[in-house]
Amino acid sequence: LRVSAEQAQDGIYRHTGLASLPPETYAELGDQIVGWAWDSTVDNSAAPEGLVTLADTPVYGSLLTDAGNFLNDTLAPSRAQMTRYTASSGAIVFAAGALQWSWGLGAQGLAETEADPYISQITYNVLADMGVQPASPVGSLILDGTDSTLPPVQAVQAVEATAPVVISNIQ
Repeated sequence: LRVSAEQAQDGIYRHTGLASLPPETYAELGDQIVGWAWDSTVDNSAAPEGLVTLADTPVYGSLLTDAGNFLNDTLAPSRAQMTRYTASSGAIVFAAGALQWSWGLGAQGLAETEADPYISQITYNVLADMGVQPASPVGSLILDGTDSTLPPVQAVQAVEATAPVVISNIQ
């Protein structure tokens, strides 16, 4: 899941240390979080007012388009996007944009894996923004209103240093 330095300024990333990313860089969070299905926003004038893109990850593969009526099997590039907006009712609507978000929380298929600290903290932040607090939080979470040292930012990469993935020799 790719978060740019600009996106990392959003409050959803509080207590992660990501706000300190240098300009024109990004961090990649989690391992295989996007998976084989993802969400993308489209510029079709139907997006809800105030929609914010919180992560924008390049993905490559066969794409179902036109409401699933057309399969573009040319392995075209696309974007997986994590978004949030506040509905007119006041409800916060969050979309991870990634099928395998739970893998970042330590659930990978039937096997338990180690939770990604960034994905765990972001999940806490989303739920806390919705007014929910954990009854028995894990010790690695930084709860709102508590003092703690932020984790170091890992895997920082320059935006201009990226190149598209080349997929070839598919059999």
